[in-house]
Amino acid sequence: MARRNSRKPAAMLSTLQQHRVALKALRQAAQTTHQLRELGVHHPAGRIRELRHAGHEILTVLVVSYDGAGHPHPRVARYSLNPKGKQ
Repeated sequence: MARRNSRKPAAMLSTLQQHRVALKALRQAAQTTHQLRELGVHHPAGRIRELRHAGHEILTVLVVSYDGAGHPHPRVARYSLNPKGKQ
């Protein structure tokens, strides 16, 4: 039986790494679900929930997002850090 490679692919980030990536991006600008996924955050809503539970004040606005082909995606979350909250 062949051994499986136990190393994670470079694109797979741990939950802690995903938290760090999301916070760094949110400190720069508001981010949509799609943008966070492009950065390697695999379940943005879950990571945002965990960050909120850790005390970060993150605001959510639902927007219409357009993909590369111009197709609309309604009700996409756009997250931003509350400037007065925990950074």
